[in-house]
Amino acid sequence: MVKLADILSPAICVGITTSQNVEKFAHMAKENPQLLPMISLAKTRDDVVLILKKMVKDGLLKADDYTRNVEYSLSKKAIQNYFTFNPKDIGSADDIPQVTKHVVNSYLDMGLFITIALQKIEKDEDRTDLIAYSYDSDKSISVEIESTSELLSHPEHAIYNMRKWPKMGFDMCHVWSASKKLQEIYDKQIDDTENAKVFVIKSSNL
Repeated sequence: MVKLADILSPAICVGITTSQNVEKFAHMAKENPQLLPMISLAKTRDDVVLILKKMVKDGLLKADDYTRNVEYSLSKKAIQNYFTFNPKDIGSADDIPQVTKHVVNSYLDMGLFITIALQKIEKDEDRTDLIAYSYDSDKSISVEIESTSELLSHPEHAIYNMRKWPKMGFDMCHVWSASKKLQEIYDKQIDDTENAKVFVIKSSNL
């Protein structure tokens, strides 16, 4: 079976699917049902071509056909419809909307899949804010967004977020914030071998 491998990222490519990847797509669709219209499976490469052409016609993809190998990228319509999330699902702090937008755009620019995780959870159940996935490296990323107010009042929550991801099945963790406090917490509490990275966004980039 052939799949539209990177249909959920700016770099569109076609590859042979595996049962493991189908399960990942099914899990992602369950986490975020709004992505279902963007997921298409095909049995032949001709089917894939037809799907791509239909997505271009529907305004979901842009096609660069100036070279022999046509390159596809997400249109503004696709990003608006499928990759624009309500930041209130992550948190209510004032800096969450701008940070969330910056984070989503950063992963899309890198060609990674990115979506918000379902936030309706049971008591004491762990959940990440966003889910990122790299098809090139076959790595899943737990993405956390920390507000400035949360880092100042409850730094222990940020530490926990940097360490909870392995039991949720992720390969690594990325934590983002507009506050330099995030880097301070990381330097004091987290070992480099824990496979967690932090990113402090400069105010000029928000």
